[in-house]
Amino acid sequence: MAFSPDGKTLASASGDHTLKLWDLKGKELAVFKGHTREVWSVKFSPDGKNLASASEDSTIRLWDLKGNSLAIFKGHTREVSSVAFSPDGQTLASASYDNTVRLWENNWENSLARACDQLRYHSVLLEPKTDEDGKTAGDACLNLEHINTPYIRWNNNKKAEFQRDRGLAISRTGDYSQGAIDLKQAKKREPTIDLNPDTKEQRETDPDRVAKQLAALTIVKDAIALAKQEKIDEAIELFKKAQTLYPQIDLNPDTIESERDPEQVAKQFGSYMQQAAWP
Repeated sequence: MAFSPDGKTLASASGDHTLKLWDLKGKELAVFKGHTREVWSVKFSPDGKNLASASEDSTIRLWDLKGNSLAIFKGHTREVSSVAFSPDGQTLASASYDNTVRLWENNWENSLARACDQLRYHSVLLEPKTDEDGKTAGDACLNLEHINTPYIRWNNNKKAEFQRDRGLAISRTGDYSQGAIDLKQAKKREPTIDLNPDTKEQRETDPDRVAKQLAALTIVKDAIALAKQEKIDEAIELFKKAQTLYPQIDLNPDTIESERDPEQVAKQFGSYMQQAAWP
């Protein structure tokens, strides 16, 4: 067992693989689940914001006080009998029946910031529309405090670039409204940011315009695909939808001159496919 630094809360480790947090009247405040064998040791961090636990499953875990596992430290080859924080809370020490004592970096924010910086271009983070866990992970990166060390650059500028890139990726799926939200947040973080670096000739500063333009380009591609399947009416509707988002859009990027007539373009692509099918 361990008391919190302010003496108002008690943490207990149990043979049922869990930890529990209690107030001094015996009311259960939180249950910590994650260890797979008995938990042998528990300690509060010096600031009282986190718990560390050591288990028979050979791991050490770091927790917030709501019961969320923040980090798992693996390396021991046998049961871990005890764990302790350094006075500044930045390091964990663990003792094990493998006859070793190990020191661990406890600054999980730095570790997460390093991961965010290294994985910021990964599709799971940039296209969370297809992965709710990816959105949660991306939001966790954005909610991190400003970190700027010789080895980690996860400052407001980096966050703005990440949120811009995520907004662009989402917009390219056709979801301009969600894409625009991220682009607006990116601009709020960094007012001078170029919202679409791919447009070399001009600096884009309007979130709605950028999101709608990218979404419209995707919708045009979908419309062309439908027209080639001779689904002309459906193609026409999508072409019109693209024009609603971005009136200047070229409905046929294969031609030199810009095409603006949805019906004409849809029938054009449909006739191409009919001609290709003729013997």
